[in-house]
Amino acid sequence: MSVMIAIDTSGKDLHLAVDGPLGSQGATEAAQGKRHSEVLLNTLDRLLADCGYEKTQITAVVVCVGPGGYTSTRVGMVTAKALGLALGAKLWPVPASEQPWTTQSLIETARRVMQSQPSVPGHGLEPAYPRPLDAKLPSKPLRLE
Repeated sequence: MSVMIAIDTSGKDLHLAVDGPLGSQGATEAAQGKRHSEVLLNTLDRLLADCGYEKTQITAVVVCVGPGGYTSTRVGMVTAKALGLALGAKLWPVPASEQPWTTQSLIETARRVMQSQPSVPGHGLEPAYPRPLDAKLPSKPLRLE
């Protein structure tokens, strides 16, 4: 059984959706303010359990890559990359919505992106805005003493 999850942490609210072959869907939209990293995985675990799925059944992760809050967007992207790496799930980036997500709109967008675009490797997942520091990396590692 394969399960798709969609993650959006680009705004002040956390948006998650789960979609599986049995059609069970669910989402949690918790107004947590800058606490995405504290609640994301616990919320995902609760949502999967409510829908009757396990984390090991995740085969696809659709993640919002912004624009949005820099740190909060990174939280979602790192979580998606970690799930992809740990579970062998494929990753799809999706831009942030100008309208607030609903469960149905998040799942429909995720399905559309999965059908119209190839998945990306974890290292290919980049935010939809330039990094704050685009300076060249030093040729030697920095040593803190």
